[in-house]
Amino acid sequence: MECLRPGGWLIDEDADWGLAAPIDPTHRLYDGYQRSWRHGDWWTVRGYDKEFGRKLPALFERCGLQDVRHEASTEAARGASDWARWWTVTLDVFNELGRGDESDRREVRVMTTALADPTMWFLRELLHACWGRRAA
Repeated sequence: MECLRPGGWLIDEDADWGLAAPIDPTHRLYDGYQRSWRHGDWWTVRGYDKEFGRKLPALFERCGLQDVRHEASTEAARGASDWARWWTVTLDVFNELGRGDESDRREVRVMTTALADPTMWFLRELLHACWGRRAA
């Protein structure tokens, strides 16, 4: 925290990706997406902590910040929405960066097919915002 000016504030945002998933279990694409996504463990095998966002307040306190506050929010989004298009590109990029094989590419295709369907609704990632102040 030496790079933070005394009395200065630090803010960070990260997400819980384990919660991002289809909402309607009766939708024909629901099961395939869930099998591929594995409650966010799709991220875990690529080296990402799917629950990092919820850890921010404890990390801020451990670093000596004071007046730590934390909020989290999410919303539902329809397939083919701006968010779904962004999520599709993100899945593709992370899969390629993680050197995904053909099996991984099939999982991404299953998820992106669901994301392109405007009749599919998704709970978005739980976005965490955390802030804290360095002692004066």
